[in-house]
Amino acid sequence: MYWGVLIRCAARKVVCDRALQRTPAVYSGEREKLLRRLIHTEQPCAKLSTRHHEDDEYIMQKIKSKKEQMYNMLTEVQRNNNISRWNKEHNRQLLQQLSGQIEPKPNDRTWRWYRGSKIFDDCLRFIGVVVFFYSSIHLVKEAKNVALGEDDMPKR
Repeated sequence: MYWGVLIRCAARKVVCDRALQRTPAVYSGEREKLLRRLIHTEQPCAKLSTRHHEDDEYIMQKIKSKKEQMYNMLTEVQRNNNISRWNKEHNRQLLQQLSGQIEPKPNDRTWRWYRGSKIFDDCLRFIGVVVFFYSSIHLVKEAKNVALGEDDMPKR
């Protein structure tokens, strides 16, 4: 809801600015009518930028509780063997992501497993990127040596 109001306000401002730039000075009366018609809104644009800190905290608390609920529901679903392998894999990935975003549960074996597998996957991804860049740099150096003919020269 808040984003919709901001987008409407910004669109009105852009349209209004363009209309004022294109309208000749002769039609000043029509320009004022157009300006009044375009800017008419329930809430002025200047007041939209003020937000309450309490609202942000409430929203963040609600998001946090929804993540906890989703994590608990997904762990129950994962124990069920009647779901497809594809769904299990996607749920596993989501559980890995959620395990890092909810309150730590060191006594929960499932949480420890998904948290550890997330860390392990991240480490493997990092190692893969490092190996890829190292091998590509090494291949570029090899290609330069072959192009310059240094590969055929005897080494001293």
